[in-house]
Amino acid sequence: MDVSTHADESVNERLLRDIALWQADGLISRGTAAALRERYGLARFGLGQVLRYLGIVGLIFLVCGILGLVAAFAGSPAVGAVLLLAVGTGFGAAGVVSSRDRLGRYRWSSKVALTLGAILVTVGVGLLLDSLGVTGSSQMFIGGWLVLPALVFLAYRFHIAFLLVIALIEFFHWIGSWTTMWGRSTYVFDVQDPRLMCVAALAVIGVGLWHEHELADETGRFYAAYESLGLVYLNMSLLILSIEDKAALFWVVVLTAAALGEVVLGARMKNRLMVGFGVTFLFIDGFTRFYETFWVAWEKAIFFLVIGLVTFAAGAGCELLLRAREGGSER
Repeated sequence: MDVSTHADESVNERLLRDIALWQADGLISRGTAAALRERYGLARFGLGQVLRYLGIVGLIFLVCGILGLVAAFAGSPAVGAVLLLAVGTGFGAAGVVSSRDRLGRYRWSSKVALTLGAILVTVGVGLLLDSLGVTGSSQMFIGGWLVLPALVFLAYRFHIAFLLVIALIEFFHWIGSWTTMWGRSTYVFDVQDPRLMCVAALAVIGVGLWHEHELADETGRFYAAYESLGLVYLNMSLLILSIEDKAALFWVVVLTAAALGEVVLGARMKNRLMVGFGVTFLFIDGFTRFYETFWVAWEKAIFFLVIGLVTFAAGAGCELLLRAREGGSER
């Protein structure tokens, strides 16, 4: 990968982040922020990028579907695994070769090829282990050691945030989290050991904060992937403990304190991502306690009326505080 190209991408990401922070802090207006983005040719995440990522996902499903069809005709999971590994390796090699183009003509397509190759190899490894009789948690544990280091290396080597997100999701699954589907598309979020997951999530959040404050110039928005996924698994694990654990009351206190801490720490560090997660899980925590206490005891009309009024009052209070703060800063 050309060094100047990588540097340009990092500078653009840093400029976008700084402009967003200046606008959020009231230092510049929305019009000034738009003018700065236009002046330096910076594109925010918009419809075009959404369509790009949808195209990547569609291509992944298409390739997996074709290879799965071939494996079904062959009647052997091992054949499907070998096909996935071969095609994934081919896509990965094509991505590496095209990323070395000195003119940078394949900057986007090389990342797509690398990402697709990494996903296909990951699925291929899992299918190969399954065909060898390695199933369940053993498959996840062995497959993680084989795949995760390669995914992280490729994400950092070729600066692919999407690939890092996949690696982090696989890491949390490796720790002991998975989703299942029951009946008519009913999805259930489950964590094997929520206490262990809390520790892992805190470590991932710490890595994200380190990236944000020390490595942002080299790694761009990698910190957002670490922080967002870490906060999701931390708060969800605490929520599960507050519902299912024998010492539920203790975990209710811990979850509430953690959400409040995220709001306060995020405000002090000007980290809107952390503030957003804190506010969201404060509401989820409050609604869960409200549901547990009053769903059966009250009429449903009264239940929804009260939660609506409380939510409206909380929103109105936040808006008044924000206006008061903006009025004070203008003086």
